[in-house]
Amino acid sequence: MAPTTASRFAAIAAVVLTLLVGACSTTARRPAMTAEEFSQATEDLRRPLEGSVGLLYRLRTAGTGRLGLTVLVDDHGEGRMTVADTFGATVAVAAWTRGDQPVLYDLREECAVRGRGVAGFATLPMDRAILLMTGALPLRDGDELRLEDGAAVISSSSWSARVEIATAPWRITRVEAGDLVIRLSDHDGIVPGRIVVKGADESAELELRRLERNRIRRLPDVPDLPWCGAP
Repeated sequence: MAPTTASRFAAIAAVVLTLLVGACSTTARRPAMTAEEFSQATEDLRRPLEGSVGLLYRLRTAGTGRLGLTVLVDDHGEGRMTVADTFGATVAVAAWTRGDQPVLYDLREECAVRGRGVAGFATLPMDRAILLMTGALPLRDGDELRLEDGAAVISSSSWSARVEIATAPWRITRVEAGDLVIRLSDHDGIVPGRIVVKGADESAELELRRLERNRIRRLPDVPDLPWCGAP
């Protein structure tokens, strides 16, 4: 099975998100943050939601109809992301553990591929994408966080992003990481209700339909599939 097909489903199936390319956030660009605001905002937004998290989205990408996207993350950082078609049939499942690359299981091609981007997040590691989906800064242990030109900048040895933050309450409205641009709007507190992702070769939009906390007792098993391209 050609891995390019699995890559196509990874783009359709994943985190980062919901309507066509032309749909974009109307969130106004706020004035640059001061040093005091930066300190307050990053203190509030560096705390992810505690416990297990379940997120249900309506997903649309260019060239597809509306799909369903479900994200489940347990207390230990292990997770599953499932994409279903308009009839409710699962077409792809992504699975990951904390710090590892996700594995995408393409149920139509009946094979698996490691390290593909999911839901439009092609260049955003899965653990960082989940933090953004729950409204937290996409920070890992050891990252540098600084104020630069009025925005928060996160950097590590292999990844960096510019993060714009709005106030009342503090919430993330835009992330730029290389060619990837993520716009977040329609917040409920810090949690974004709408996420639009645009990359060099992909775009997607997610609309949050439901969020549940501390109700995941066991993650679903992953499909037993061979690796794509295996003889």
